[in-house]
Amino acid sequence: MGKKPFIAMMILGAGAILVLALQSRDSSPGRGQAESYAGERRVSQAVVEEEAASAQSTAMLEQILESNARIVSKLERLDARLTDLESDKAEEEDLLAERERQREMLKKAKSDPKLIARYNEVQQASREKRRSKIGERFEAEPIDHAWAEEAESTLATTFEDRIGDRAILEDVSCRSSMCKMVLDLPSAADGRIDSMELAELEIDLLSGLASGSNGPIQAHHWLEDDGLGGLRYVTFAARPGRSLPPPDDPFQGMDIEEAIDFLETEP
Repeated sequence: MGKKPFIAMMILGAGAILVLALQSRDSSPGRGQAESYAGERRVSQAVVEEEAASAQSTAMLEQILESNARIVSKLERLDARLTDLESDKAEEEDLLAERERQREMLKKAKSDPKLIARYNEVQQASREKRRSKIGERFEAEPIDHAWAEEAESTLATTFEDRIGDRAILEDVSCRSSMCKMVLDLPSAADGRIDSMELAELEIDLLSGLASGSNGPIQAHHWLEDDGLGGLRYVTFAARPGRSLPPPDDPFQGMDIEEAIDFLETEP
């Protein structure tokens, strides 16, 4: 082979190599950029997926925490309710125990003659005090003549019509808010009238006064010795719509134990 052909072949080979090199240089950056862009997209997609997963996990955690908070709140309310029920039960048991204790004390007091006698004394003193109040108010009242005269006439007529010979009407007088009646009961001395008949007698006597009024009439009565071996029945009755001085309760505000201590104390 001659030199010229060999040189030509060398030149052609070098040219081909140069062309390939140029092509390689021109094409390599494009592929690299594409590959780099694809890698960045994969990284970006992974970041997005990771952030989405993190947000989802955060939302689920918040839901769980909120649910737990509601459960804890319900448990706290149930615990408070249980505590209240236990407290109520304990208070009820204490109350029942105290009632039973006072019931036993009352039972014991009722079997003590000394306490019974003292109780009757206290009650009698209270009744006498009320009688004095009623009598004092009656005496101090002015007279409503129109009403008083009609009421006295009604009571006298009622006595004649309904009581008859069971009693003797000693006095009937009215003021402005009440009337006073005094009956002599000779039949009580020989036992021809008892307490039930006395109650009926008073009902009969006051029925006329209550005629046409609203509700029952307040009345307070007592028996006293007439000095002749018989009894005198004294009654104060309130005018319809009025009231008598209320009784005093000597045991007001006391429990059984305090009442017993009061009765055991000498007056």
